[in-house]
Amino acid sequence: MGSTGVRGGTRDQTEGPESGFSFAELFQEHYSRIYNYFRYRVEAQQDAEDLTGMAFERAYANQERFDAAKGSFSTWLFRIAHNVLANYYRTRERRAAQARVQDHARGVDGPLQERPLSRNYSTN
Repeated sequence: MGSTGVRGGTRDQTEGPESGFSFAELFQEHYSRIYNYFRYRVEAQQDAEDLTGMAFERAYANQERFDAAKGSFSTWLFRIAHNVLANYYRTRERRAAQARVQDHARGVDGPLQERPLSRNYSTN
């Protein structure tokens, strides 16, 4: 695709922060795709918005680590999003496990578990 940096009417995905475009432009270009990535994978819209913000915060804080020789900016950004999502799930599971332990310590049972029906085979 030449050096114009244009594909299908948009800038080429290989352009990153060091290519002369502002991070604000990159944010605008990639926001909807990153948000949709999270929205598809989490239940709450607010969580998807928060995770999107976290992914862009990490990308901004680490933009000097982006290397176009290793892949496109989009690929790098989606890897960050993937890691943010993995951390979200890990944290959520840890909190749920801690809550179960605390509930158990207080004597509060967790969700009802299915138990097999006991059969009474007594003969009269």
